[in-house]
Formats: sequence, C-alpha cells, structure tokens
Amino acid sequence: MTGIAMPSDHYGKDAAIAGLLETHQADGRSEPVAIQLPIGPAVAVAVEERSFLAFDDEKIPILTRQFSAWVPDPDGTTIGVVSVMTNCWQDWDHVCVLATEIFDSFEWHELSST
Repeated sequence: MTGIAMPSDHYGKDAAIAGLLETHQADGRSEPVAIQLPIGPAVAVAVEERSFLAFDDEKIPILTRQFSAWVPDPDGTTIGVVSVMTNCWQDWDHVCVLATEIFDSFEWHELSST
C-alpha cells in the first residue's frame, strides 16, 4: 500500500473530481470511476501493467494490478492518493476488498502549526 498527497490546480471538490476523471480517461490505461466515500467524492482507478522478468534466458511474465482512490481535500487544492497493489492474480479480489475498506477509512486532518 502507498499513500501520497499532491497539490491540485482546482478549487473545489467538484472541479477536482472532473479534472481527475478527465486526466485518467486521457491516460487510457483504465476507466476511472467517480465514487462516494464517507469523506466525500473520489475517483477510483484500477490499472494493470504487464512486464517480464528475465531469468536464465527465459522471460517470466509478471502482471501487476493496482487499485487506487484519488481523494480531493475539502477545498480541492490537494489530492490524496491511496493505492493497493499485487503481483498475484489469485489475490486480486481480496486486494480489492482490502483497498475499498482502506479507502472508506480515509480522512483529512488539519496540520498543527506548533
């Protein structure tokens, strides 16, 4: 699992959600979906990446799947991204359940100035 926060050029949650949907659709790697979390609106994205691991003149295929939630803060100027990933296709359903539980627990907290 990974989590980051990044600045956004939007002001307001609706504008941030629209921007996230547009950006992810243009990327073409997946179909983004607007979702409603307890904290508010977000965008969910599932991405698959295929690669190979070279081992003794043999290429071993690797499929990495990542499920992410992109969550704007209350004023839309910061986006929190929480991602859960796996290289094990057998665990994908369990990873998705775990990810949605993590997404549902997402909260924004004010930073202390002291």
